[in-house]
Amino acid sequence: MEKIDQVDIALYTDSLAGVFNRRYYDERIFLTNRLGDATDELSFIFCDLWKLKSINDSYGHTMGDRALADAAASLNGTIRSGDSVVRMGGDEFLIILTRCDEEGTRHRIEGFKSGLNPIGYADCSELRIIANFGYAHLKKDVIGEDDIAWLFERADSNMYLDKVGHREQGE
Repeated sequence: MEKIDQVDIALYTDSLAGVFNRRYYDERIFLTNRLGDATDELSFIFCDLWKLKSINDSYGHTMGDRALADAAASLNGTIRSGDSVVRMGGDEFLIILTRCDEEGTRHRIEGFKSGLNPIGYADCSELRIIANFGYAHLKKDVIGEDDIAWLFERADSNMYLDKVGHREQGE
């Protein structure tokens, strides 16, 4: 049984970020819908680490990997039991909140931002982790596959709007 647990951890964990990987998301969503275990209130939060490419270009991939892992640890350290942080690829994460209303979702985003803000590095004092967030929330008696797709697309679009807002502010 311990070997199976180790295989599951390896199969569903992103080796760099230490959070769930895209495979976990794909299979969790499929199984949740198939088994009818979906919650009646669900929020998806997309998080994009802003300027990670420039960190890689300026400080090297080792520092970029460190920033990515630190950000993932911060996000993962502030979720509740039953919620998930998933590295979707590159510098993008999806945070899945179950049984959390829309006001609670916005509050959780502020907590994620607060957790990321103090992350800095003595060896690169000007380096700070900045993230863009976008969310979608749904409360419905039964949340189905189309609803999941809507949450995913809406949270991603809203994250992009936050990213554009940062660009316009010259950050």
